[in-house]
Amino acid sequence: MNTLAEIYTSRITLDGPDTVALLERLVTCRVEGLSAGERVHGALLTPQGKVLADFLLERTETGAALDVSPEIAADLEKRLKLFRLRADVEIVRTDGEARKIDHVTRIGNVSPAFGHDFGTASIFPTDVNLDIDGGVDYKKGCFVGQEVVSRMARRGKIRKRTVRLDGNGLEAGTDIIAGGKRLGTITSASAVNALAVLRIDHLAGALEAGAELKTADATARPHIPDWLTAEMEALVNGKD
Repeated sequence: MNTLAEIYTSRITLDGPDTVALLERLVTCRVEGLSAGERVHGALLTPQGKVLADFLLERTETGAALDVSPEIAADLEKRLKLFRLRADVEIVRTDGEARKIDHVTRIGNVSPAFGHDFGTASIFPTDVNLDIDGGVDYKKGCFVGQEVVSRMARRGKIRKRTVRLDGNGLEAGTDIIAGGKRLGTITSASAVNALAVLRIDHLAGALEAGAELKTADATARPHIPDWLTAEMEALVNGKD
């Protein structure tokens, strides 16, 4: 999460007695129960369950602060003010300065970032593993887009995940192919590895068949954590 802090340099501060209630009904992460200074990854979704903006939320003594990419900060501020209605919440945006980004560490830590791996309303939160790092609370009350993402998880319909690929010569925007089947696309790359949004059911089949993952010019080795292994096994076996 520290690698995202290098990129998410604009801050939207929400202060007032209704802050927690407002955010609880809007965003994917749980806000109620957080202690001052505690941070969590979260997002605001479209009603169709796509990510409008993700952020690092920090609970404050009088409300909360959202650290967000400068590219989307103004739009997120506007949307929060529209949702505020009569809630007693003051919303203020402060734009931060650009920082040098360590993409090697970010990619190595599998930290997809807005403006680098996805854009506005282009992906579901599960596509970028937001639920894996605690950014989606399926058990909290309703939030915007909750019905869609909860149904996907409940029915075992999560088909895409961000996967780290190791290898030389991997380039953003290129397709990953295995056994003649397209698995997905590399979204960002460094000198030693890359992130790609892949169809994990197709990935499971490719790995089972011993097929190599390739681009037009390079070979990629997927890094498969235990949680992803379990998800792929469940898909292959037809389990929820």
